[in-house]
Amino acid sequence: MPSSQIPRTPTVQPPTPSDAGGKDGYFSKSTRLSSPPPIYEDGEDASVDPDQRARTRSRSPVLEGKKRRMSGLTAANTKTGVASTSAGKSSRKKPEPISMNGSADGHLSPQSANKNYWRELSRSPSPLGLIPIHREWRIFIHKHEVPRKILHVSIGFLTLGLYATEIQPAQIDTVLMAMLIPIATTDVIRHNFPSFNRLYIRVLGALMRESEVEGWNGVIWYLLGTFSVLRFCPKDVGVMSILLLSWCDTAASTFGRLWGRYTPRVRRGKSLAGSIAAMITGIATAALFWGVVAPAVDQSVNEGSNSFAYEGQLSLPSTIKPLLGLRPGQGTIVGNAALGLMSVVAGFIASASEAIDLFGLDDNLTIPVLCGAAPKPAIDIKHIRQNPGLYSQNCVDRNYKNQQEYPWRILQNFEAWQGLQKDTRELRQRNNEVQRRLASVASVKRDALDDNVDSPDKNKLHAEARQLKDQINQIESKESMLQDEMESLALDLPNLSSRFTPSGDKPDLVEYLNEHPESLPSSSDRIWRSHVHVGSELQLLDFAAAANTSGWGWYFLVNEAVLLEQALVQYALSIAMKRGWKLVSPPSITYSHIAAACGFQPRDQNDEQQIYTLTQATKDAGKPSLCLSGTAEIPLAGMKAAQVLEEVDLPMKVIGTSRCYRAEAGARGVDTKGLYRVHEFTKVEMFAWTSPDEIMTEGLHESEVLHSTALFEEMVAIQKEILQGLGLHCRVLEMPSADLGASATRKRDIETFFPSRREKNEGWGEVTSASICTDYQSRRLATKLRRSKGPVKHDWPHTVNGTALAVPRVLAAILEYGWDEQTASVAVPKALQPYMGGMEAIRKHR
Repeated sequence: MPSSQIPRTPTVQPPTPSDAGGKDGYFSKSTRLSSPPPIYEDGEDASVDPDQRARTRSRSPVLEGKKRRMSGLTAANTKTGVASTSAGKSSRKKPEPISMNGSADGHLSPQSANKNYWRELSRSPSPLGLIPIHREWRIFIHKHEVPRKILHVSIGFLTLGLYATEIQPAQIDTVLMAMLIPIATTDVIRHNFPSFNRLYIRVLGALMRESEVEGWNGVIWYLLGTFSVLRFCPKDVGVMSILLLSWCDTAASTFGRLWGRYTPRVRRGKSLAGSIAAMITGIATAALFWGVVAPAVDQSVNEGSNSFAYEGQLSLPSTIKPLLGLRPGQGTIVGNAALGLMSVVAGFIASASEAIDLFGLDDNLTIPVLCGAAPKPAIDIKHIRQNPGLYSQNCVDRNYKNQQEYPWRILQNFEAWQGLQKDTRELRQRNNEVQRRLASVASVKRDALDDNVDSPDKNKLHAEARQLKDQINQIESKESMLQDEMESLALDLPNLSSRFTPSGDKPDLVEYLNEHPESLPSSSDRIWRSHVHVGSELQLLDFAAAANTSGWGWYFLVNEAVLLEQALVQYALSIAMKRGWKLVSPPSITYSHIAAACGFQPRDQNDEQQIYTLTQATKDAGKPSLCLSGTAEIPLAGMKAAQVLEEVDLPMKVIGTSRCYRAEAGARGVDTKGLYRVHEFTKVEMFAWTSPDEIMTEGLHESEVLHSTALFEEMVAIQKEILQGLGLHCRVLEMPSADLGASATRKRDIETFFPSRREKNEGWGEVTSASICTDYQSRRLATKLRRSKGPVKHDWPHTVNGTALAVPRVLAAILEYGWDEQTASVAVPKALQPYMGGMEAIRKHR
């Protein structure tokens, strides 16, 4: 009969045959409806024919706590085109309906009527009849879902096969997307064309659940989850996530249906039995992959962008170790202990992700996504091993002579590590053989008449097994020490120099900016004053008071000098803002390890102190050390530490103003007076992340796309515009390799002519610089780049930094350039006058 003729809330009345119904149909508002025999769970009634039972897991509501039945009047679905089914009257005793307060009232029970509703909901039988083949194969397909589980499990073995044949994740991404598009399109079509949906169900019904008749195909969620982890997670995490989805979800479903009724409910449709099965399967899967399969494959395919997140050892984060009172070499486990812990963690993640309900999403999507968690990446040591001579010579050219042997030591350690790996592999093979022999001896002993007799062979095997275990642990400890030393040595190496960088210690002159203030010094009668004299004369600088309060190297800006400082900052920011740079106000105190990751060490290669380290209170002794930032480059780089940047968002450009602190101890500062070299100053800093440089191939032609170079040139253009607007005579220099910091691969300085410094370096003094750091900082700060296309899914963004304006030196140059001996005043550059209330000159205060 038409489903629209059945009232939603039947009431108890004498049954009246319907004129429109068939011989078994009734149109009256009666609870005595024609229905098939009720389907009960296994074990509830042994007299029920197995063919009349449905699977134990379902989504349908129930009427009673123990005996559950479903209506056979499954209405025809006009949207999907799936016909309803009917059967004869039930011969079983009809349970009384329950009202909302628990008493029988003749009405269908709402969900809240049953006190066991949430426990019983997932065990009630599904509306059998939407898929024809489910009626014909109730036990094999509908209840146990054997074809579906075979497909599920086979995907895990297929994944292992692809890994063993050295197929990389990037080669699979496009295939998954190519499969997803037609499958999703087919689902849209079948939901809009009932005839096509009926054909679809006939062909693929054995692999479907009845919830997918009107819902989305589970394969869509499967492909989305698989694509996500292979695209955005490390290689081993992606493979493991698929294995956990394939095997753990199947185990949870199988054992949850077998024994779920005997265990507490985790959530709707999920039992503790299923969660335990998922965890055990996850532990075994992780041990199989990381302990057996992965070591058997050539490790060269697991390097670079395809490197593993788990590489045989687990270590506490460097920020946590001090809190626990551990030294840098402590807090690390390797070998079987690390594998065991990793396996337990994988099992727990598999169990939790299988049981959790994430916004109601299909678990084929949530399980692999929740399993895909990756630790921080390591330095790329492979390139150093392959090019030790290049890195060694680079240290010599960069004046890092203490580090020139580090690349060769890394290579030696790696060769020693490989030898230990070979020894460990042989010992593990021997240990596996001993374990098999022990198992064989135990089997023979069980068959013997006297179980109390210990075989001499068994005792000998036990002794050998203990000896092998000790040897393996000792070798694994040595392996861990070698790995730690290789990483430590690699961190201390400077970046490779660019091909644009001159070798040696002499810079290349690029160009001059503005005219020289004194074109013919020999014939000029202009009186030049140092900024120290001018500042004192006009009451703008007070070095004596600063010496009393802070010591040598500090200063007070007073009167118009304060306005001049703020005007310089506003002027520099306005020029950068016009080019689309984002403003940031960074902190001046950072963690010491952030500064070190940016290339700033407590002491430089000349053993001169560079940064101020803050002394911590006794109660904070275990916390990471802090330092005063020597440049805004450090906190700006740390803004994106341990983050993944999207390629479409690059280049990402920020500019910030901060106070900077430089120890400047040693020969460089001892003979310098005034504002040229001070311990604290205001600086406007530019920092940017961009895509790595690329080589594009078109036919037989190759061309370079230098993303970082383009951004580098933009920074230099901003610096030139600022200094040209101030009217300062400058020169642009391509700095040599000996003058580069640890992080820079290329550096350009702009120097201004200081009349008071003509006896030193012909009057030239640095006022700005710009550097390309490639992936030096991003690797150490774990700032990753997610590629939108191409064979590599993850990469390292390049960083570029530049000083827009260092206030003290530029302020000093303005005082010297603008000084007029006759009027005893300093002319304010026209570019700064709008930021100083229209002031044209600074005169002496009376």
